[in-house]
Formats: sequence, structure tokens, C-alpha cells
Amino acid sequence: MSPLHVFYRICPFGGGNRPVCDGDKMGLVRLCLLSFVEAFQTTPVHVTFILDSCEQGFREWIEAHVPLEKTVLSFFGLGHEGSFFKQIELACQLPDEALVYLAEDDYYYLEEAGPKLAAAIGRFDFVTPYDHPDLYSQAHATEESHVVLQAGHHWRTHGSTCLTFGAKAGTLSHVQETLFRHGISDHPMWLHLLRGCSRFSGREAYRLYGPVPSLATHMVSGFLAPGVNWEDRWNKTLADKGA
Repeated sequence: MSPLHVFYRICPFGGGNRPVCDGDKMGLVRLCLLSFVEAFQTTPVHVTFILDSCEQGFREWIEAHVPLEKTVLSFFGLGHEGSFFKQIELACQLPDEALVYLAEDDYYYLEEAGPKLAAAIGRFDFVTPYDHPDLYSQAHATEESHVVLQAGHHWRTHGSTCLTFGAKAGTLSHVQETLFRHGISDHPMWLHLLRGCSRFSGREAYRLYGPVPSLATHMVSGFLAPGVNWEDRWNKTLADKGA
């Protein structure tokens, strides 16, 4: 199986409105990263960490607690958008068929997520690990979706997601102009990718798939993915690993 190339960006800022470790961004990052390690420990993976304005001690923590094949890059002052652009820049240097996953630092993963995400990225145009709770609101209830069974998990089409997602490197190269144009404005970016690109390229529209139930959740209060008792999961990680 081809390795999954993960570009995982980490920043010490933006720690508020969290369901756990509220006000302690690096505590949250450690918790999420430990869940990532658990999820991807059996998946062929190379992780490139993009540390933005992190203290030296966090590089040392990664070396001690992340037993995955990895490269650690340190930057200062990239910011949210700059670190996203750095992910794209590095990913687009890979061969077209390479499997790529762009990860933000505030997602908590289920232990079975790794192989399922890698298999989905190999099959679909774009993949998110996150079953966004907005998909269950009244405004989205009647939207048409396409459901596929892949690697023992159900995946359905989404109209948008955040900036944690996977694709092949060649796909990212084809749409990098759109990614750079919209930056961290994720909703208009996805609207363009999933609806607008096909009008100009002549190809069938790209599709974004997400898992049902979710394989990860964005750790923002009020936006946890439905159908999973996330508090039980992260409390187990805290008890077992001492994040």
C-alpha cells in the first residue's frame, strides 16, 4: 500500500471555545495528536509537521510521543492562512498519485480512522474525516447526497467542510490556484471546487465525501460530530496517555 503523506500544521494560538483543555491550546494539541497516533499506527504514513511559532519544547514532545515516520519543520509567523499555503506547497511537490492528508491541529480521531481514511483518499476526489453537525440541521435535511460503502464504512457526499481533508497530490495540483485564491475561507473554496471548477474545466464536478458516523471531530464546543460519545473517548486518552 502506498504511504499516506500527512501535512500536519500546529500553532500555539487560538485555544478558546473548546470542550476540553479550554484556554490551553497546546494541551488540546497534545490530546488530538495522541489520538492521531493511535488512529494511524497501523497505516503506512509519513507525517510532515509544520510547526508555526511553537516553542522548541514542542518539537521535543513530538520526537518523544509520535512514533511514526516523520519530518518536523519549524516556522515563525506563518499564521492560519500561511501554514495552510505551506501544506499545499509541499503536497504539490509529490507525484500525482501520492495520497495526501492535510491536517489541522484541533481534530480528535477515533482509533479506527487511519486505514479507513487512507482507503477513501485513494478512491474519492476529496475526503473529510468529519461528519459536520450542520448536515443534520433543517436547512440541509433535504439536500441530495450520494452514499458509498468503502473499507467497511459509509461515506456520503458533502457540500463543504473545514480545512482538514485528503486528496491525491495531482488533484491538489490541478486546483491549487483555487485553494490559494480562497485561502482559509473554506466554505466559498468548497463551493468553487465542488460546483464551479467543472464549468470551466469541462470535467465532471469534484466530489467531497465524509464518513457516517464520523471518524474524527473538530474540537470546538457546539460543533462535535454527532453519533459518538467523544467525551468518553478523550477522557480515555487523557487517562491512558496523560496528554
